[in-house]
Amino acid sequence: MRKPLIAGNWKMNGSRNSIAELLGGVSAGLAVLDEKIDV
Repeated sequence: MRKPLIAGNWKMNGSRNSIAELLGGVSAGLAVLDEKIDV
């Protein structure tokens, strides 16, 4: 069975605070992903 694929494209345009907020959200989201998904 194929694994689901979630892809995105973003650039490091922004302030340090906005980038830290984005990466914090991504990091928090990784904790709830199913182990059948590769990141």
